Amino acid sequence: MLVDAGNRPRLGQSFIVIKPDALAGREGFLDRVEVPVREMLVDDGVRLPGARREALLVAAQANGIEIGNALLKGLDSA
Repeated sequence: MLVDAGNRPRLGQSFIVIKPDALAGREGFLDRVEVPVREMLVDDGVRLPGARREALLVAAQANGIEIGNALLKGLDSA
């Protein structure tokens, strides 16, 4: 679906933005939305927005990050 090769299925995306406070309140909303999200994550390949970024942040905080020598020299001279 996300590659140029093959049939183009004419799919699109839409975003539904919800302000939880306007409904049952933030905590009630988060409790309710946790159930379908947990079920989605049972399937292989399902990704949540921000999950990769959060995992990379945790890894960087634990292990540091690698930078090239040129960038390191530039940072040292600044």
